[in-house]
Amino acid sequence: ELGDTVIKTDTGDIEAKDCGFTSGDISSSVGDIEVASDTDLSMWKLDLETSVGDVEVNNDDRGKSFSQDGKAGTMQMSGSVGDISLKY
Repeated sequence: ELGDTVIKTDTGDIEAKDCGFTSGDISSSVGDIEVASDTDLSMWKLDLETSVGDVEVNNDDRGKSFSQDGKAGTMQMSGSVGDISLKY
């Protein structure tokens, strides 16, 4: 369990697998972000965005960004160069 989580890197990949969150703010300037959460995020506010790369949610390609409204929690993931993958 990661609770309220902030993970940031300038260069390098971020990978978090089989973890739970209370909230998340994850960013990478150059590198991929991959999160496999054991928390059901279907009712969460999600904001995922990359400038150069792809956003994927539960194996579905979402282009450069994906967002949804929700009140159960908040997850924000952003990158300048790299892919973002979120599975829950």
